[in-house]
Amino acid sequence: ELFFRFGVRHLLVPMLMPTNFNEITPGYREKFEASAVEAIAGHDILAYWQRQGWRVRLLGGEGAPAFRPAAARLAPRTRRCPAPLFLFC
Repeated sequence: ELFFRFGVRHLLVPMLMPTNFNEITPGYREKFEASAVEAIAGHDILAYWQRQGWRVRLLGGEGAPAFRPAAARLAPRTRRCPAPLFLFC
């Protein structure tokens, strides 16, 4: 919110780093992916994005099977929001 109050119109937030996927602990990747999807496009956070009037997208989400549902949920639910644009990558 702070960035947008100061006039920032687009915010790119790195969230998914290659090192997140280097972990070899059994079940880590699945838990990480599920947590990331919930953090980006879960029911509560989607409602928050809409209340704030922010458009939110997950860049590259369509290319990763675990993140396709999150990317698909974000666009239609925040499409009509006037601005600003919040991008996760």
